[in-house]
Order: sequence, then C-alpha cells, then structure tokens
Amino acid sequence: LAMPDRDETEWVEWKHNNADPEMIGEYLSALANSAALHSRETAYMIWGIEDGTKNIVGTSFKPHKMMKGNEELESWLLHSLHPQISFRMHEWIPDGHPMVLFEMPPAVHEPVTFKAERFVRVGSHKKPLKSNPAKERELWTVLSKTPFEVARPAWRRAAELCYCISNHSGHGGCWTRQGVRPRDEQAVHEVCSLLGVAVSSIAAAEDA
Repeated sequence: LAMPDRDETEWVEWKHNNADPEMIGEYLSALANSAALHSRETAYMIWGIEDGTKNIVGTSFKPHKMMKGNEELESWLLHSLHPQISFRMHEWIPDGHPMVLFEMPPAVHEPVTFKAERFVRVGSHKKPLKSNPAKERELWTVLSKTPFEVARPAWRRAAELCYCISNHSGHGGCWTRQGVRPRDEQAVHEVCSLLGVAVSSIAAAEDA
C-alpha cells in the first residue's frame, strides 16, 4: 500500500522504526516550531513508512508500551518539553501494517523547547534553532502575533474521523459519531490523506 504522493515537509516527519526517545523529543520541538512558522494548525510524526518509497510497511514502535527509564514515554516527553504541548499518540493497523502517528499543535507565544534546547526543521533536516538566526527571528515574529486563544477543534475531529474510518473498514457512522461538520471537510481530507485513508465527501457519506 503506497502513501499519497506527498513529500516530507517542515511540519511532517516520516519514520520506519526509529523510536529513540531523545530523537522524538527533539522532533516534537522542531515540528511544533516549524508548524508555527508555516501557519499550520497541526504537525505530524508518522511511523511505519519506508524511507524513499513512502510505502506503508508498518512499524514495531509501540509508544503506549514504551518506557524511558522507569517512566512511560508520553509522561517523560511531556515534562521534557516546555511549554508542554498537548500532543496525541495514535496507533492503528491499516491493511495489517501497524502504524503510529503523533499529532501536535504549533508553538504558541514562545518556541517549544526539549530539555532546554529549541529545535526547528530546515528543509528535511532537524536543527537547533540557534544555529539558524534568520529562522529564529522569523519564528519570534510569528509567535508575537499569535492570538491568545488558538482553536483547533476541526483538526482534532478530522483526525478522529480518519481513525474511525480506518478501524471500521468504511465510513459507517463515523462522520456523525465524530461530529464532523461541512466546514471541517478541508481538514478531514488533508489529515486522511496524510494517513493514507480513503475518504469520500460528507455529502456522499451521508447519502450512503
């Protein structure tokens, strides 16, 4: 099963099995900061993708079972990030291939740090933010203009809809169950495309 023709961007990272906790923490910082730079409402880190081909091959990474020392991975990441970001971890199995997705909001008001270090994406590379003064200035400029309240419910509903469709082998009552509205449709198609989940329009699903 091939992923849609979509290149890696500064707010999306693909992995196969590499699940080093330190690496993940650095990417959470980099992706959240890059999402803010590019005015994206969500950034993604996806496991189960073959390098080069972007085919879905599955992953052995089990984030909900992984420990860092004596602490669960999610808890360890949360207290290693500042400010804490409400990232979400998802596991699902499309066509028998285990997949993992972390979704995270963009940085708001200040860059996200991991263990006191700020990171950012420069093309397909993860770099310390301080190594790129131009991006650092641009990020601070963007963050200084971020409204205090940043709403992202449409993207959360979209992600939940995609997992519902994938896990139920079809649309079924997913559109209604997840409370997705017509104005959310752009978010739905973007998120589902990232996950390789085929999705029809809201109107077509309601008529089925």
